[in-house]
Amino acid sequence: MSYDISNVGRPFVMQLSESGELGGTITALIPHKDSYLLAATSSSLWAVRGDPTAEGRLQNISRDVGMVGPKAWCRDHLDRYFFLSSHGVYTIGASGDGLQALSEDVIPQELTGVTDVNTVLEYDHATRGVRIYIPTAAVNWLFETEQNAFWPFKVAYASSHVALGPIR
Repeated sequence: MSYDISNVGRPFVMQLSESGELGGTITALIPHKDSYLLAATSSSLWAVRGDPTAEGRLQNISRDVGMVGPKAWCRDHLDRYFFLSSHGVYTIGASGDGLQALSEDVIPQELTGVTDVNTVLEYDHATRGVRIYIPTAAVNWLFETEQNAFWPFKVAYASSHVALGPIR
C-alpha cells in the first residue's frame, strides 16, 4: 500500500453517506471515463464527480433506489445506464442526472423485490433491449427500451461443440 499522496493509484477509504450518517454496504460501482463514478447500495444511489481524494464531490441521487448487485447494470450506445433495483428497472445518465423509473406500470411481479446479488443485465444493441438474468428465477426477462415492454425467455443450454468446414 502506498502512503505517498502523489500516487494517484493509491487505495482510499470512502463510504456512501453524508457526514454524521452510517453508509450502507456498496453493491455496485459503475465507472464512466475519468469523470464520474456511480456507486450504489441496495437502497441508495450516489455519484462521485472528479477525484474523490482531491477536489471530487459525492452527491446523493436517491435514498430509496439502489442496485441489487455488482452486475445488475448495463450501458447502451448513448451512455445511458440501465439497472435493476428491488423496485424495478431504472435508467440514469453517466453523470447521475436523469434518474427515471422505466417499469413502474408494466413490471412483472417476478422483477419486484429481487435480492439476488448475482443478477446480470446485458444490453443488446441489435434489439435495443436489456436482458435481465436472475440465476434464482425460473425465467429471465427482456426489457424492450423503445416499446417499454417486458418479455419472458428461458436460456437454453447446449453441449459444447464446434462445427468446422468445409475443409479440403
